[in-house]
Amino acid sequence: MTSENPTTQSNIPPGDEFARDIDRIVISTLKNAGYAIELEDRRLRNYNFEEIVNMVIFCIRNLFPEKNLPESMPFGMQNRYRMSIQLVEAVQSINYTGETGYHIFMYSNKEPIRNILVFLSDQLSRNENSSAFRPKEIGKKINIKQKVKEALKESFSKKNKDCHLRLTTTPFISLPLETGIILPAQKMDCKPIEWKEFVVQKLPYIDDQLPNDRCFLPSVVSLNATGLYFPKRLKKSNISFSPLSNNFFKLFVDDSKSNPNSFLRTLNPLQVESVAQLSETEKAVIEVENKVNEIHPRVEKVSCELEKATRTTSQLQKMLTEKLSRQSALERSLNLLPNSEENKEKLKNIIEKNREKILSLESQTNDHKLVLLKKLAELQKVEEEKLVKKNVLSENISQLRADVFSVVEQIEQRKILYEQLQNRAQSIQGEDRSVHVQRIFKFIENLKKQETEILKIISDMRDVQKTINTESEKADRCFVAASQFFKEHVSTDNFYAKAYQSLLTVHKLIADIIQVDSERVHQEKSVAQLEYELLNHETPVTEALKDIQVDIVELKSEIAEIESSIKKKEKDLRKLMGINKQNVSML
Repeated sequence: MTSENPTTQSNIPPGDEFARDIDRIVISTLKNAGYAIELEDRRLRNYNFEEIVNMVIFCIRNLFPEKNLPESMPFGMQNRYRMSIQLVEAVQSINYTGETGYHIFMYSNKEPIRNILVFLSDQLSRNENSSAFRPKEIGKKINIKQKVKEALKESFSKKNKDCHLRLTTTPFISLPLETGIILPAQKMDCKPIEWKEFVVQKLPYIDDQLPNDRCFLPSVVSLNATGLYFPKRLKKSNISFSPLSNNFFKLFVDDSKSNPNSFLRTLNPLQVESVAQLSETEKAVIEVENKVNEIHPRVEKVSCELEKATRTTSQLQKMLTEKLSRQSALERSLNLLPNSEENKEKLKNIIEKNREKILSLESQTNDHKLVLLKKLAELQKVEEEKLVKKNVLSENISQLRADVFSVVEQIEQRKILYEQLQNRAQSIQGEDRSVHVQRIFKFIENLKKQETEILKIISDMRDVQKTINTESEKADRCFVAASQFFKEHVSTDNFYAKAYQSLLTVHKLIADIIQVDSERVHQEKSVAQLEYELLNHETPVTEALKDIQVDIVELKSEIAEIESSIKKKEKDLRKLMGINKQNVSML
C-alpha cells in the first residue's frame, strides 16, 4: 500500500489538492446551512456562473436577513445592476479586502467570485448565532420532510379504505377540569372565602391538572359542553350541581404532586393502557433525540480529525518512502566498497574536519561581509547624489528647451508681421501724396457745393411741405363735405354714386403721392449723413498711416534685441551640454 499511494498522488499537483479541499469545505458548509446541493463530489469550477452567484446570495441572505434579498439574480440589466450593488455593499461591510465590484456579479468572472464565496462560507460557519447555521435542526427538518414524502407516496399508492378502518385505535380521553368559576344556582359545600383561598393558593393550572397533553383538547371540549347544557338543566329541574366535592379537592391537590396517575382511576382499562403507552413512547423519543443531539457534535469533530489524520498519514507515507529509498541506495553503495567500517570512520573524521573549516570560513566571511556592506552603503549614497544632480540638470535643460521653442515661435510671428508692414509701407510710399491731397481737396469742395445745394433743397422742401399740409387739410375738409353730399344723393341718382367712387380713388392717389414724397426726403437725408461720415473717416486714416510707420521702427528694434538674446541662450546651452557630457563621462 505504501508503494501505490505516492504514485497515485504524485500525478496531482499540491495546489489542486488544496483547492479541492477548500471546495469540499465550502460545499459541506452550504449543505449544513440548508442549501440544496445535488452532487457533493463536484468542484466549484464545474458549477455554472449563475449557480455560484446563487450560492453567494444564499450566504449573504443568511448573514444579513434584514435586507430581504431574493434567492437568485433577477432578469433585466437594471435589476441585476441594483442587486449586484447590494451584494458588493454587503461583502464590503464584512471587511472583505479582495477584488469587489458590480461587474463580478453581472459578468462571468469565476476566480474573484470563487474567492468571495470562500470568504462568505467562512463567515457563515463562524456565525453560530445566525438563524440559518443550525445543522442539527436542519437535519431533523430534512428527515421529517423525507418521512412525510414517503408517507404521502404510500397513501396515494394504496386504495382508499373504509372510514371505520382509518379511525385511530386510541379514543379521545376527557378528564374533569376545575377553573374556579362558580355558575349561578350552584350549591357549594364550603364558604366563598374558603373557595377563594383554595382557588388562589392550592388550585393548579389547567396544564398541570392533566397528566398528558393529549387530554387537553377533549377535556376542554367537555368542560364547555357542560357550560352550554347547564341552563337547560336548570329549567327542567332544580338539581343541585356541585363541581367537585371537598374530598375530591384534597385528593386533586395531594395526588397531583405525588401520584399523577390518580386521575386515571375513572377511565377504562384500555384507555389507561393507551395513555401509558403514549407517554412511554414520547419519553423514549425525547431520550433518543437528546442522545442524537449529544452525539452529533462528537461525530463532526471525529470526521474533521479523520480528514486531518488522512492528510497527515499520506504526507508521512511520502516522507517514509523517500527516506527508505535513500537509505537503501546508501546501504548498497556501502556494501559495494571494501572495508566499509574503516571507510566509515575515515569519512566521519573528514566530515568533522570539514565542519570546523566551514565554521572558520563562515566567521571570516561574516567579517568581510560587514566591510563590504559599509562600502556598498557609501557607494549607494554617492549614486543617489549623482542621480539627484542628473535630475536637476535634466529639468533645467527641459526648461531651457521650452524657452527656446517659445522664443523661436515669437520670432517667426514677428517676422510675419514685419513683412506685412513692409508690404503695406511700400504700397503707401509708391503713390504720391500730392495727388491724394489734391483729390481730397476736390472732394471737400464738391461736398461743400453739395451741402449748399442740399440746404437750398431742404428749405424748398419745407416750403412745399407747408403748402402740402395746408392743401391736404383743405382737401380733407372738401372730401368730408363731398362725401356727406354724395351719401345723401347716392340712393336717388347713379351719377352721384360714380362721382363718389371717383372721389375715393382721387383721395387714395393723393395719399400715395404724399408717401412717395416722404420716402424721397428720407433718402436724401441718408445721403447727407453718409457724406458727413466720409468726411469724419478721412482724418483717422492719415493718423493710422503715421502710427504704422512708428510701429515699423519699433518692430525693427525689438527684432534686433530678440536675435541678440537668442544668441546668448544658444551659448548657454552649448556650455550646459558640455558640462553634461563631462558628468556622463565621470559617471
